[in-house]
Amino acid sequence: LGIFLIWGLILSLFVAYNAKFALTTVFTYFAHWAIFFLIGLKAKPEHRKTILMIWLFSMLLVALMSLIALLGWIDVYRLSNEGLLKGFQSHIRFGTLLLIAFHFVFALFLNPKNILKQTIGLGLFATILLVMIVLTGSRGVWFAAAISIFGATLHAIFTNRKRKLAIALVVIAVALGVIVSLSANIIHERIRRTGTDDPSYVFRKNNATMALWIIEDRPLTGIGPGQVPYAKSYFDRMADENLELESGYLKKRHLHSMYLHVGAELGLPGLMLLIGVLICFIWMAIIGAKSQEAFPKTMSYGFLWATVAVAIGEMLDCLLRGPSVAMELFFFAGIIAGIAAENSDSHIGERNQSN
Repeated sequence: LGIFLIWGLILSLFVAYNAKFALTTVFTYFAHWAIFFLIGLKAKPEHRKTILMIWLFSMLLVALMSLIALLGWIDVYRLSNEGLLKGFQSHIRFGTLLLIAFHFVFALFLNPKNILKQTIGLGLFATILLVMIVLTGSRGVWFAAAISIFGATLHAIFTNRKRKLAIALVVIAVALGVIVSLSANIIHERIRRTGTDDPSYVFRKNNATMALWIIEDRPLTGIGPGQVPYAKSYFDRMADENLELESGYLKKRHLHSMYLHVGAELGLPGLMLLIGVLICFIWMAIIGAKSQEAFPKTMSYGFLWATVAVAIGEMLDCLLRGPSVAMELFFFAGIIAGIAAENSDSHIGERNQSN
């Protein structure tokens, strides 16, 4: 993460068209990534469970408020508009946050030390979250949810964590999701129009084309952090090729894929560093899941699949640019880093004692 930020500073000073905006972009990454990672890292072990549960119930509360707005019982535009759940932000960001929450709740649900009441309550919680994800209407989030939940379920089966309950919950939740998607007109319409002629598909395909042009021309350095709005020659080339974008020169902020966006702005080294950060998150979660204590192990399992979900979703969006998804993911990454460090220290201590 530190190397990523330093690389961004170098490109801002020596490559970017607009150095001021480039430096602002790097500071944004620092503010949304590094600061929240450090805050999570400093969370005391005895506070971690309280922090997670407050966050989860906060997400549930916002989701229920958004549902009430969707049903027309209250009129709050930022909670729900266009027939979708928004939760005070875009439906994509809100859907991703709900998906992160789902993976934490799913991991808690699979904790073998739960009593029956806890299992029932957490199963209901997870089912509600999955239905809410459907109602956000984000097809990219649906895609990330389908793959990551399937992976998390297989993981539970292979690690022998309540295998039958995991499968039962997923089947029930998916069935409810299908019913909701068929009964909600706007959701049904979004499913129906999905295809190669869908504007969302066309725009993402054209964004990918522009990103690949930039990477091909400048594979080492890219055009500099935050410089997509100023890449006039590429916007002109898109117009010459009759490739339509959802916004143009000086208005466009990102390229609808975090990987292509970072590759275009920070070059292939920046892209590899971003992928490295996500791999480190997964590795920390794997180490944390070796904990002998139930909650750190459970939280690590949840974070592992939440990271996978975000990593998949970033193929189609740029949510890690910040703030909401980036801040939440890096904050929890800091907590998991603390768990992993404690687990590593305990194993070192055990080895020293055995020696």
